[in-house]
Amino acid sequence: DNASELQDALTKTVEAKAPEPAPEPAAPEFNFIGRVVMAEGVDLSPPYDSASWDFFESVGGQAGNGVKTEYGVETKTNLPKAGDYIARISVDLARIEVPVKIEDGKATTLDASLEAGVLNVSGTMDGTAPLTDSATTWELLDASGNVLATKYNPEVSFLAAAGAYKIRLKLGTATAEQDARIEAGKVVSQSVSLGAGVIEASGVFSTGGQAVPE
Repeated sequence: DNASELQDALTKTVEAKAPEPAPEPAAPEFNFIGRVVMAEGVDLSPPYDSASWDFFESVGGQAGNGVKTEYGVETKTNLPKAGDYIARISVDLARIEVPVKIEDGKATTLDASLEAGVLNVSGTMDGTAPLTDSATTWELLDASGNVLATKYNPEVSFLAAAGAYKIRLKLGTATAEQDARIEAGKVVSQSVSLGAGVIEASGVFSTGGQAVPE
């Protein structure tokens, strides 16, 4: 009868307007998103505005087999499967290793800090005439005297983890060696004289920043 037909129509209308179940969340485009800075609050700046990201399988918390390498201050990538990894992040001489956990259907984000600084060095002869020879050799040594890196030119720079170092200047048979200190997030300029072995040091928090008190 009409009453039954009306009831059936109302029931069908209600069923038709029932809310659709919520769709499953879409899988993220990348399962790892990372960013690295020189130190807390201090970005990497040219010529050190890039980084190498080496990913390894984690074996007992240590780096195992290599998985892939990415480059850049910021990186977005997909690691092959869920599990534990080690990310080794390097810029010049600064390097840190950070554990990374990847979960299915999720994006892992990492904000890393190298806690490093920059040492700019230039050389003079007898404290006056700037060195101009491209064969000028600079060695950065750790506190124990082990050579960490060698660079050439009258003026060079090193980015390394904060700490105590030695800087060695060589040209021909002349050599000068002095203590140096790298501070996290700071750019320090240092002049070394081959004749007198004199150091003049000043520091800034970043390029164009305020001078650091001596």
